[in-house]
Amino acid sequence: MKKKRVWAILIPSALALTLAAGARVQDAMAYFTSYASAQGRVQVGLSFSETETGDDVSDWTKHISVLNTGTVPCYVRVKVLVSERYGKYVSYSAQVQGSWTLGEDGYWYYGAVLNPGETASELLAALDRTALGQDTENGEEQEFNVIVVQEHTTVLYDDAGNAYADWTMAQADSDAEEG
Repeated sequence: MKKKRVWAILIPSALALTLAAGARVQDAMAYFTSYASAQGRVQVGLSFSETETGDDVSDWTKHISVLNTGTVPCYVRVKVLVSERYGKYVSYSAQVQGSWTLGEDGYWYYGAVLNPGETASELLAALDRTALGQDTENGEEQEFNVIVVQEHTTVLYDDAGNAYADWTMAQADSDAEEG
């Protein structure tokens, strides 16, 4: 007798639940079977910053410049590597006053955004030959390299629209240039 009573309650309850759920199935089916169409064409492309380093040498001065050959604006920095023995004979200056600043990490930072097709003003690394000649034995010629490592990073913008550089995302040029 008890089994009949349980079934008498369970079957109508299950039927009521099925009917209630069935009323919502139509909405769910409409959600999963709807579609949207669009017409037209959108070209999607990835833009990257690319740079080239120029470093001409004349009159014992290395003229370091960076050209943005990419399709987006970027920030650039360079590190000039000279052996410890000759480092004290090299002095640095900018072609345009204030355009390059030396950071605490040893990199020279170009202060402006470098737009596609633009070249940064030159950073000059000049060797003081007179002082070098006085410190070498019998004024003999010494051979040494000045290596330039150049990095760039795409310009990012904060919420207020101000440009900034994130050097944790820097892209280093694969070629370290010697001269």
